[in-house]
Amino acid sequence: MAGISQKVSEDDVLALLARNVYLRGYQQNTPTEFLILIDRYVNQARELQVLAGTSSTIRVAGCDDAGTLVQILGYRLREGCGQKNFTLETANPERAFLTIDSGFPLVELEESLQKGIPFTYPYPASRVPVLFHESDWIGLSQSAKSRSGSLLDALLSDASVARLYWALAKTDDETALALRNAPGLRKLLPFGSILDFYGSQICVRSGRVIVPGERVLPRIGRSWSARVQRRRGSS
Repeated sequence: MAGISQKVSEDDVLALLARNVYLRGYQQNTPTEFLILIDRYVNQARELQVLAGTSSTIRVAGCDDAGTLVQILGYRLREGCGQKNFTLETANPERAFLTIDSGFPLVELEESLQKGIPFTYPYPASRVPVLFHESDWIGLSQSAKSRSGSLLDALLSDASVARLYWALAKTDDETALALRNAPGLRKLLPFGSILDFYGSQICVRSGRVIVPGERVLPRIGRSWSARVQRRRGSS
């Protein structure tokens, strides 16, 4: 949905999302269809997560219990629920598209309502590592939505925050932590594009910048994911 391969590690998910948001999410400061769709996916997923509750499972006992779920999915119950020829009817085409495109088992739900049997669908929340701490990023954006939401909201609602996140995710852990501490993320925010292009050339060791010509021992055998894992929390 967000242009991220399902084969990537959990460590890379938010960084790659941030990259795709600033690359494909805006055109002349206007959200693109790509970003609008991601935002809709996230909103629907959150509604389903609330419905799943603490058990992380969506449960529908029968027709009388299906109204909220069906509405979230963009459908409505037609007459004859509980009968063999019963089918769901599209009520909100935008939501219905998200339901089908996201792989929700709509056919299984419909068959359960036809037969009058319970429908259950595991819907667990997924947590992924975060660069630094979530609170470090939420307050950076000028968007009211991101300030009252989560890191995901901050990345989706502000291209500058997304680009800075991606830029720092590419640097080594010691350098990124040094930049976070001084000058700090807020002062770095206007320079996200510069850090994106040239940030990998910056190297801080023991509190001092390594200038060209100085030798820095390579970190052999460590992938990008492994390098950033130590400095991440989770979201």
